[in-house]
Amino acid sequence: MVAVVLANLDAIDWKSLRHAYGEASDVPKLIRALVSDHPGKREGALDALFSTIWHQGTVYSASPAAVPFLVELLDADAQEDLPAILELLTHLATGAPDEDAEAAPNPAAAAREAVSRGISVYARRLGHPEPAVRVAAAYLLGLFAVEEARAPLAAAVEDDDEPAVRAVAAFALGCIADPARADELRERLVDISEHPAVRLYAGLGLARGGAPVEGPQFAALAELVE
Repeated sequence: MVAVVLANLDAIDWKSLRHAYGEASDVPKLIRALVSDHPGKREGALDALFSTIWHQGTVYSASPAAVPFLVELLDADAQEDLPAILELLTHLATGAPDEDAEAAPNPAAAAREAVSRGISVYARRLGHPEPAVRVAAAYLLGLFAVEEARAPLAAAVEDDDEPAVRAVAAFALGCIADPARADELRERLVDISEHPAVRLYAGLGLARGGAPVEGPQFAALAELVE
């Protein structure tokens, strides 16, 4: 799979695209470096991507073009640095457009749309053996208010054996909860047998998502925050 992704990189006219420092012709080299056997090379490539296709909250015309390759790398079983790639995708999905960019196409909207096409991949990463990967995948899924994201998050809240993963999944689900799942999270918030972190993050996610947190739920959240 990695070989196919790397071959397809050359089909993009990167010289016509831009990132934070100008022409984006270096992006293919950086993405190729993410599959290097040398940790230092991978780390350097990630650092560069975090300052080029995403830079201090801004995305550029090269950003949405890079997203499909990052998503496909996530789906490669041998891929290293999964949490960092998931974090980069989170930033790309929530970035603001470059002020110097033309009005259309909007690189921020295009980047978010490109990231949204990988929801099924992020959901599969909720089954990864490393908790850090599951945490990063859960947070990313919480950006997309669709059932394809809600269902795996709800399963993670219920079934994951790591409280940190369950807590982040509860927060992410709260941010995008439909009425039925919001009710389930409110019940979890007041359930004293539940892990405190899961209760707290369920309440915070609901609040961030705009769902009512009132009465006993509000009291429980206030107590957990103290």
